[in-house]
Amino acid sequence: MAGWLSNHAEFLTAVLVVMAFFTIAAWETFAPNHPTRLGQSRRWVRSGSLYAIGLIASSLCFPIAASTVVDWAQLHRVGLFNNLQLPTALAVVLGVLLMDFGDYLTHRVMHAVPVLWRFHQVHHSDLDFDCATDLLHHPVEILVTGVLYFAQLLLWGLPYESVLVFALLGILAGPWQHGNLKLPAALQRVLQKVLVTPEMHRVHHSSVANDGNRNFSIIFPWWDRWFGTYARAPVDGWSTLRFGLVDRQNAGDVTFFRLLCEPLGVMPPLRFARQFFRK
Repeated sequence: MAGWLSNHAEFLTAVLVVMAFFTIAAWETFAPNHPTRLGQSRRWVRSGSLYAIGLIASSLCFPIAASTVVDWAQLHRVGLFNNLQLPTALAVVLGVLLMDFGDYLTHRVMHAVPVLWRFHQVHHSDLDFDCATDLLHHPVEILVTGVLYFAQLLLWGLPYESVLVFALLGILAGPWQHGNLKLPAALQRVLQKVLVTPEMHRVHHSSVANDGNRNFSIIFPWWDRWFGTYARAPVDGWSTLRFGLVDRQNAGDVTFFRLLCEPLGVMPPLRFARQFFRK
């Protein structure tokens, strides 16, 4: 089974990514929870371009696949699970929970450490909230999370089945939790007991700082509840909820080149050209 999954992992991943984004995008188009402020096509191009740069950089910096890391760790008995005798099913469940907890901690660190927040704030700069927001990440953040992901694989020494299940859940969770989806309140309450819902993550993307420091969970919501970072609703209520950063509420503040260049301390090309010719 592990061999078949390993051989077909890239195909399965690609299929699920396309299906997940297509499904959520169609859903939020016909039944949106709230109106959007900026044009959809421009946002998809901006977010997709940043994400593509991050994927290219990641593939260049990490030419090995997760399966290679898992195989090496098993061969050299590196990591917790490679030194324990556990049933595969139990190892998969525990592995998924540990990886998700690791992502919760990573997310909190991204907000707490200034140099990391400089790049993670790109994700929070979106003035809208829908599945396109899931792609809006600075390439440097993608590289940092890649390093931490491989570090977790080595730390836990997970079986490949666990890594694949976690990867597939993460693929589905991204567009789902960022979806501009209108769900019945009763369904939201039920789902929030076992999954991070769009409503829960919508609070995290509020422009109010206190909201942004709540609801860090990625797949399962329990970490926020257990560690005191859960919020059921924005501090100022749903009626006044605005997305993005409080000091970047104009479309010109969230262009592709500004989001790409400013976290690096580099002036965007257009602004540089204007200042250069004014001299």
